Amino acid sequence: MDRNVPPGLLIVKAGSKFYQDVFVDIEKHPKASYLMISQEGEVCDQLGDAAIGEQELAMIQQNLPSVGTEVRAVVYEEQAYFISQDPAKGFLFVSVVPMAVIQQPARMFWQIVCWVMAAAITACIVISYLVSRPYSTNIRKLSDCMSNFNAESLNQSVEIRTNTELDQMAVAYNHMLDHIGDLMNQVKAEQEEMRINEYNSLVYQINPHFLYNTLDNIHMLARINGDTRMVTLIQSLSRMLRISLSKGENEVALREELDHVRSYLEIEKIRSSFLFTYEIQAEEGVLLEKVPKIMLQPIVENSIKYGFEELHEGGRIEITAQAQLRGEASLLRIVVKNNGSPIEARTAARLNQMPEQTMEENRRAFPQKSGGYGIANVVSRLQLRYGRDFRMYYEAEQEGTCCTLEIPLSKSPPDRMRTSRR
Repeated sequence: MDRNVPPGLLIVKAGSKFYQDVFVDIEKHPKASYLMISQEGEVCDQLGDAAIGEQELAMIQQNLPSVGTEVRAVVYEEQAYFISQDPAKGFLFVSVVPMAVIQQPARMFWQIVCWVMAAAITACIVISYLVSRPYSTNIRKLSDCMSNFNAESLNQSVEIRTNTELDQMAVAYNHMLDHIGDLMNQVKAEQEEMRINEYNSLVYQINPHFLYNTLDNIHMLARINGDTRMVTLIQSLSRMLRISLSKGENEVALREELDHVRSYLEIEKIRSSFLFTYEIQAEEGVLLEKVPKIMLQPIVENSIKYGFEELHEGGRIEITAQAQLRGEASLLRIVVKNNGSPIEARTAARLNQMPEQTMEENRRAFPQKSGGYGIANVVSRLQLRYGRDFRMYYEAEQEGTCCTLEIPLSKSPPDRMRTSRR
């Protein structure tokens, strides 16, 4: 004993071997320290390198557990202290563990979580790239086709098979190519027809005076010989030729167009004196309206050729021309009627469909040129002149056939009618 003690108290100081046996049931951690402290605050034994000074002992004394079996945890100076006591033996047991050791599992957990998330993100990126690559490639292909579209692209269709909406986009793109190709072919055909018409107009202008002078000479000889039928025939033919040529112009006044039809009817009456009569009525105010020339003769010609095919006499043709309002638009309405055989429903349907078709389709509508070839020519010229701003349709009546033509009118004329009967 190295100190005096009160009488009656026996103090025995045990060796380190004794204290080590006390910790035999403790699961030790290599970085932790384990202490056994007496009730007086004396460190009886220590396993580990934890530095325990007066401040640490005072903190331990202040945080003693209230119940003998309780373990109190206290964090002090980056160290975790786990304090318990054994009242029966009068000792305190303290485990000192650095906070870094306690936090290490959490850090390892978060490291594992971060690695797993990084691996998952990488896998998602790789899978997304592999899955989206076919779609992005096809989208880029469509984009390049549309961005670099030119005349050569019309023959380069796009083939995409992904079982998605991209397939429908490719089909729509290919349909667009076909439609553009058809439109270009239609424009080429229309340009070619316009070129041919222009050429024909130039040909018609080649010195027509020789023909007129020749007809005048024949007309004079017929008058000298007193042949009235020949005089009428030559006069009508001369008027028809003058209006047909009309100095190469494509449009004439409605007055001249009606004179052209009248001359044609006079010639036809000479061929068949009792086959038909005709009547032409037109409002005075529309007679100066410009219209495509020779647009009524094919209609009248069909009336005679097919309407009167089963007649020998008593036929009648009525032609009326007047202004009409449709909404805010002013129209020139021309009606050609005959009292012959009613037009067949199938033929009328094919003729009435022509204004909605292309010129090439109209040419193919009547391959034998029976009943519709001249009408197809008229419709094509009206399309070139008015686009879709005109109407032309046939109707079968109880006696005969009615053909109605409506074209835009430049202004609304007064309602005055002029009549011509023969």
